[in-house]
Amino acid sequence: MPNRRGSLGHAAGHRVDPACAELRSARFERMSAWTVRAAGCRWGFRSALLLILGWAASGPYFRYHESWATSFTVVTTSVTFLMVFLIQNAQNRELKAVHLKLDELIFAGKNARNELIHIEHLTEEQLDLLGHRYGRLAEMHRKVSKPPAEKVVSTKDEPDPPDS
Repeated sequence: MPNRRGSLGHAAGHRVDPACAELRSARFERMSAWTVRAAGCRWGFRSALLLILGWAASGPYFRYHESWATSFTVVTTSVTFLMVFLIQNAQNRELKAVHLKLDELIFAGKNARNELIHIEHLTEEQLDLLGHRYGRLAEMHRKVSKPPAEKVVSTKDEPDPPDS
């Protein structure tokens, strides 16, 4: 149903702006990348360690009250929960970049099989079949490129050659 401006939109009369969603997405990705870098460096570890030491040192002041322990548990659980999503977002982006780089290398290679481009979207069963296929190819390659076994002759019982 059209709103007071005559356009279709949310009940409050707001239009859905795709550019706004892109800005929010870019902002989330920047925040995710920054958080993962900050949490993964030595300063992130030192900050977490100082937080834990500060919490432990504050125990006597709060007389180790139940709310003292509960508040720390709630804060650390909440931070951990949020970090899981931020780290997963960064990992997904990095994994996608690696796949694209591999796809480009496969595409650029003269003897590469282009059917392998974009295989990350196959099912587990399809990937297993490809894995078995390449396992067989590797085994065939080992058999073909393996030098023939040489006969090893023991020299223990042989007499020393005469000096000339």
